[in-house]
Amino acid sequence: MAANLGSQLQDTPGVFDLDELRFFTEDFSHELGQGGFGKVYKGKISEQNINQLAKQEIAVKVSKDRQSETRKIWMAEVQFLSMCSHPNVIRLIGYAEDADNDKLFLIYPFCPLGSLHDNLDVLEWAQVQKIMRGIASGLDHIHTRATPAIIHGDLKPDNILLGQDYSAIICDFGSAIRAGDRHEIGTMGYMYPATGGTMK
Repeated sequence: MAANLGSQLQDTPGVFDLDELRFFTEDFSHELGQGGFGKVYKGKISEQNINQLAKQEIAVKVSKDRQSETRKIWMAEVQFLSMCSHPNVIRLIGYAEDADNDKLFLIYPFCPLGSLHDNLDVLEWAQVQKIMRGIASGLDHIHTRATPAIIHGDLKPDNILLGQDYSAIICDFGSAIRAGDRHEIGTMGYMYPATGGTMK
């Protein structure tokens, strides 16, 4: 296995190579699910000597292709999450590209509780309040404190992960835009009707 380990970057997203990702995911053998971008696999970074990454469980998104729309989503995730550092915004550990097989990769911390959508029927009121405060805090950060300010563009229960302590973690920034940009974004049913899917 190559010893790149995401270029050994700890606080900013690192560039991983395909051999590393195959090793960490046991050749992509533990599928967690599938979304619009592609499939998601569980893995574990096993190196002992990289402080913040050692023995960390990860989720690896693997794109279905490298077409222009897929690459646009990948680039948005890399660009905007590289600018953010907040406990209620997902951390992008790293990314990779496999030109030979037309695949793009995004590497995140694994959240074993899944999404808010997965837990809507089992949450207690105190947990709901904590999640709501976390979402508000994360949105406040990306809207007013991030440089540049970011509009998520597709906020919904599926795109809120839950940490071990039921803290909210905003994820899926593939539809994100810089505040002030105009762009067709969102998921039908979650968009503000007056915009028709267009954000200004």
